[in-house]
Amino acid sequence: MTETFIGHLLFFWFALTLGTSAMVLFSGMESTRKNNIAIGFFYMGFLIAQSVCLWFFGWDMLTKLYPLLVHLPLVCIVSLYYKCPWHISTVSLFSAFLCCQPPLWALHFYNTLFDNRVAESLVYGVAAFLTYYFLKKYAVKPFRQLIEISVKSCLIFGAIPFLYYLFDYGTTTYSDILYSGSKWAVYFIFTAVSIFYFVFIVVYHTETKKQESLKYEADFARNIISSGRERYKKMKELLDEIRIMKHDYKFHLNTALEMLRQNKIDKSDEYLQGLQTQLSDDELSIFCNNMIINSLVADYWKRCKELDINIKIALDLPENFTVSDYEMCIVLGNLLENAVEACKELKENRIIELTTITKEKQSAILVRNTFNGKINKNNDYYISTKKDGGIGLKSVKAVVDRYGESFYTEYDNEWFSAYVLWKVNEENFL
Repeated sequence: MTETFIGHLLFFWFALTLGTSAMVLFSGMESTRKNNIAIGFFYMGFLIAQSVCLWFFGWDMLTKLYPLLVHLPLVCIVSLYYKCPWHISTVSLFSAFLCCQPPLWALHFYNTLFDNRVAESLVYGVAAFLTYYFLKKYAVKPFRQLIEISVKSCLIFGAIPFLYYLFDYGTTTYSDILYSGSKWAVYFIFTAVSIFYFVFIVVYHTETKKQESLKYEADFARNIISSGRERYKKMKELLDEIRIMKHDYKFHLNTALEMLRQNKIDKSDEYLQGLQTQLSDDELSIFCNNMIINSLVADYWKRCKELDINIKIALDLPENFTVSDYEMCIVLGNLLENAVEACKELKENRIIELTTITKEKQSAILVRNTFNGKINKNNDYYISTKKDGGIGLKSVKAVVDRYGESFYTEYDNEWFSAYVLWKVNEENFL
């Protein structure tokens, strides 16, 4: 009797130690002196409670009361005291319970060879230590990254531990269905695994696409900032040159007049053309007074000139859109990028038109471009041949849908047109 009690007591002590430690790791509790003392205090409380319950009520009753005696209080403590989100603390508990199964298998394997309660509990303890070492060294970091992607991903990844938790208590603790040889109980495990596998594929694909879209927008924002910085630098340099030329204006004018007096018309013309080149609009392209949007448009204008694409720009932008400059750059940048890519496929007649029209409290953006007439479309979605899979137009639609505005496209054999309608906060224009 004493040996059995000590064996059971050791088993529950090791199980409590592994389960609590694993849950602390999974929930992401910060390892500080205050937190460690608090979890140690709670741990001692659980240890005393389960020891008393084991002494007065026995093994069977303790295993049945364990969810109420330990599991539920642990979730409440981690959620309320350590301020961990409920979905993470709950999934961490079920996952920690799942981690206790390898040591339990080691215990039962030893039990088939030898019959000693204390020794088999010690075997469980050794296996529990090895399990904890593996979790802390290899499993915790990827586990935390997966459950912190979103609430949805956390619940999906917690589905298998949760189902196993219900299955284990339902078929071994509160009944003996599993040990009675019921086939449905055995096949339930395989069914749950198969369902989780395909649900995981769907969720993982969705989350991956979402991450790709966020990465695309982040890269796009970095490009905007980088190009804007370079553009600003060039404008500053040119403005400095203009100040110098303005200061030297009378000297240049006197020089040109002197050449004309000497009837050196060709020399005078060449001299004036040199001054004109220095003030060329190619160096200081101003399309609107919004310097962020202007930098973006100016970069595409420069690219089009380098690619021999005839680009026509007419911007009439209001001061206040219902969207930020950053999101407006996402829309304009993606539409222009698609237009450039389409024109690059053509050998001639490369044309892009960017036009904005503002009337009353609505602004319309039109980006038109010539293309090869080939459109890949699946239902309402365009299938892109670019490596990014056509994230650009999806990003445009996402921004437009977020503000309840309108975005639509039309095309014929020669022209592709994209229209975006925005609401304007005020009737002030740049």
